[in-house]
Amino acid sequence: MTAYRANFIKGRINRAVFWLCLVMMVIIAVVARLAFNTGHGLSEGILVIFCIPRLHDIGRSGWHVLWGVGTELIVMGMGLAFLPLALFPLAAGVASLLVLGLLIFLGCLKGDPAANRFGEPPPPGLGSKAKVAA
Repeated sequence: MTAYRANFIKGRINRAVFWLCLVMMVIIAVVARLAFNTGHGLSEGILVIFCIPRLHDIGRSGWHVLWGVGTELIVMGMGLAFLPLALFPLAAGVASLLVLGLLIFLGCLKGDPAANRFGEPPPPGLGSKAKVAA
């Protein structure tokens, strides 16, 4: 019996697509923040969706995304528990910088050049055509 994986987190994406998705997400998050004064919870969910196929491209399980999410939650929780409320934005800033560092690291790693357990390597660049065997 095989495990079910949703289509949007299945397969692999290359670095170019990952960076494009991040830039689009930042633009959408900034516009939503300015227009609707919303929080960033939705953007973090979308971020997880983009990170899972990128992790697949480097041969890692999508569950590794929990390292980034967990780090952010722990730093924010520690900030709430041990810092005065006036200093909580400092903990949020540290958590954001840690996640940003993890995103940059993930976006800079080269993907597996050959097929791995998550599929064939994605085509180079921003193209969506499948790689043709020679």
